Amino acid sequence: MAYYKDLGSGRYRLFAEAGKGKKGSRKRKTRIVRASGVRELNRLLSDFEYEVRNNEEQSIENITFGKFVDRWRKNYAVEELEDTTLQTYEGVLKFIIPSFEDSLMTEIRTLDIVEYFSTEKELVRKSLEKKYYALLSIFKHALQWEVIESNPMDGVKKPTVKKKKKNPYTWEEVQLIADHFPDISKYHQRLIMIAFEFSLRRGEVVAIADDVLDFERGGIWIKRSLVYTKEKGLKLKCTKTGDETFSHCTDELMEELKAQRSLALRNKLKAGPSWIGFKDSEGKEVLMLFADPLGVPYHPNAVTRFWGRFIKRTGLRHITFHDLRHSSASIMSRDKINMKSIQRRLRHKNITTTLGTYVHENDRDDQMAVETFRGIWHKEQTK
Repeated sequence: MAYYKDLGSGRYRLFAEAGKGKKGSRKRKTRIVRASGVRELNRLLSDFEYEVRNNEEQSIENITFGKFVDRWRKNYAVEELEDTTLQTYEGVLKFIIPSFEDSLMTEIRTLDIVEYFSTEKELVRKSLEKKYYALLSIFKHALQWEVIESNPMDGVKKPTVKKKKKNPYTWEEVQLIADHFPDISKYHQRLIMIAFEFSLRRGEVVAIADDVLDFERGGIWIKRSLVYTKEKGLKLKCTKTGDETFSHCTDELMEELKAQRSLALRNKLKAGPSWIGFKDSEGKEVLMLFADPLGVPYHPNAVTRFWGRFIKRTGLRHITFHDLRHSSASIMSRDKINMKSIQRRLRHKNITTTLGTYVHENDRDDQMAVETFRGIWHKEQTK
């Protein structure tokens, strides 16, 4: 808001709001000008208001949460975050910003954020962990860039989200999948086999290219994942852990991988000049095994849609496609595979993740454990 005071003799004092001070007091800027009439005075007043507002937007001590997010995005997020992480943060910020948009960064307190999450829980809002991590990044950089003197997130606990209990397939249920293989294409059979045998995530399955196949050793190098963002479309990136890991597979699956590679090569030859192909993160063209006739990989969501239709049509117990990974780990554990080997196959940096998330027991396993103690209390009596 801007206004003026007539000082007489064609002189005027201009006033413009300049935000609030650290204690909430209103700040104003003033300037004395000369004007020959109302039209010139209004122009000078408008220019002065614009100048004050623009300068205040650049002032660190008066920057609001909404304006700081713009700077965080420009100076850090766009360049440093993974595309998928940035997309996730942008998705939740649409819901976070309205709650803090006009608040000064220097005036946001821990209690404000705690109460924000309390309200989110009461309203049964989703993505609380993602919102927590987005705020954590924003305030961490505000502290690093000396916008705030202390980080209000230091006293905010990560929201606890009750995770649904996983109930992966047993060995027998996996065999039931194979019983339905004659009803689906080789393409989809291979997707399932790869996900289960290699314990891969969905994006890692569809990211397989011919350069990761190792026919001599009988397995593949796992080093990429296919992701999609609205800004950049489909893109190959490093796996979640950033490592390259070799995993063996059965001879049967290796033959299927050879066949899928041959199909991709035939498509390339058939397409000729129309071939589009696909490039890795370094700009090198790679032959994608699970791609359309022009060499462009299918969207990872296509796998999810196929799996949903397959489960519904066959009447198999519903689990997600990702849960094939859980099933793989659970079955390896049941067969007493060394836990460090399972950890390596799942490519977890911390074994507690393997134990706590991906290794599951079923009722039969628990009954088998009882056999360890059978007869311990009733020894055979000797005469």
